[in-house]
This record gives sequence, C-alpha cells and structure tokens, in this order.
Amino acid sequence: MFKDSTIELVSISRGDLPFLQQLYASTRADEVAAAGLLPAVAGAFLEQQFQRQHHHYQTQFPQAHFWLVHCQENPVGRFYLRHTPEHFHLIDISLLPAYRGRGIGRLLLTELLATADRQGLPIRLHANRDDTVFHWYQRLGFGITGSEGHYHAMCRMPSSPPASPPTGRLYRALSRQESHT
Repeated sequence: MFKDSTIELVSISRGDLPFLQQLYASTRADEVAAAGLLPAVAGAFLEQQFQRQHHHYQTQFPQAHFWLVHCQENPVGRFYLRHTPEHFHLIDISLLPAYRGRGIGRLLLTELLATADRQGLPIRLHANRDDTVFHWYQRLGFGITGSEGHYHAMCRMPSSPPASPPTGRLYRALSRQESHT
C-alpha cells in the first residue's frame, strides 16, 4: 500500500509521451495478446492507437486537465478530467499494472466524488461494459445514461455536500491549474 501523501497529480508535458504510450499499451495488453499479433505488429498497432487517442483527447477536450499520477515521485498512471460549470467529465483514469488494485484509483475517484458533491455537480464518464471497473462505477452510484457498442455513458448525480471544506490533491491540482488560466 501507499501513504496518501505519496500520490500527486502533475500536468503532463511532451516529455511524458513515452510513459503515456507505455501506460496505454499496458491497458490493451490482454486484448492484443488475445489477437495473437506478432510483437512488431502489436507494437506498431499500439503506437498508432495511442497517437490517435492522445490526439483525440487533446483536440476534443482542450480545456481538460491532463495529469500524470505520481506515486512516490514516479509516474504510475494518468488522470484526465474536464471540469465545466455544469459537470465533471472523467475522461480517463489508468494505472500501470503493478499499481492497480492498491487503492490509488479509489483514492482519486473518492476525491473526485467529494469535490463534485461539494460543488453540487454530476460526474459523467464512459465505461466498457466488459471491464471490471464498469461494475465498480455502478457500486459508486453511476447509472447508465446511454450506450454505444461496448461502451456505456454513465453519470453520478451529486449527493449532499459534506460539511468539511475542500481539501485533497484533486482540489489542490484543480486550484493550481485554474489559477494559471
């Protein structure tokens, strides 16, 4: 496990693209292995798919926050979030395999839920119905609002805001980034 203070959100930069490509490949490893592609073909396919996804996210969500998740000062994942006056849109949360199941995603999502509740805003996302995280989102109160192929649009409405003031790494990261714009 980790201590909460060892998790930090850091804005991505061009120099992070090799790590982000490695992370992306790790999220598709099972799918590529099942396809039985030769290593060189699989590598080229994953590189192309990463470049397309990265370009799509950057152009479709130009005002989004694109963060690396750092654990003990090392990049271990990504957390992409768009915050509008009407809602939060969780674009992507991914962790390297060695850091999955250790509570990092839960910590980040718990902070997002609390922040959204404090602001009285819903959270929207898309999840693959075949992914185990889909059921986790349902347990956290996300409901299906639409479907396209294997993906479901999901939304969680805010619950009563807690009495405590905003805190946590997500609040600090949002505050830092919004003060620069």
